This record gives sequence, C-alpha cells and structure tokens, in this order.
Amino acid sequence: PHLFQFSKGKMFDGLFKPKFYTKCKTLVKITKTRVDAVKRKKISVCKYLKKDIVDLLKNSLDYNAYGRAEGLIEEKR
Repeated sequence: PHLFQFSKGKMFDGLFKPKFYTKCKTLVKITKTRVDAVKRKKISVCKYLKKDIVDLLKNSLDYNAYGRAEGLIEEKR
C-alpha cells in the first residue's frame, strides 16, 4: 500500500496501525461533536443577547443595554 491513500475517507490507513487509527478516528468524532456543540451554544447566546439589547433599548434602559453589549462583544471573540 502507498503511504497516502485518499479513497473513501481512508486517508490515514497507510500511516497508522489499525488500533491507533480507530482510536484517533473515534477521538476526532468526539472532538468534532464537542466543537459543534460549543459553536451552537455561542450562536444561541449571541442571538439571545442581541434580542435582549433590543428590548432594553426599547424600554429606555440604555445603561443595562451597554452592559449586555459588552457581554456580546466578549462572546463574539
């Protein structure tokens, strides 16, 4: 077999022993799931903060809105 095999997601078959490859594949899937969950949470928090800022500004609570805006800026980083 060649060092690199690029067919049907088996790119690393030639690089790793089967046990190590399986372990890495599992860990990559778990990590991807965690990263996706963090991204979804970040997006939902940003949406909530934006709506909350709009409501605070509509109710003339500017000082509170500025505080929420700071939170939104921190969340965007």
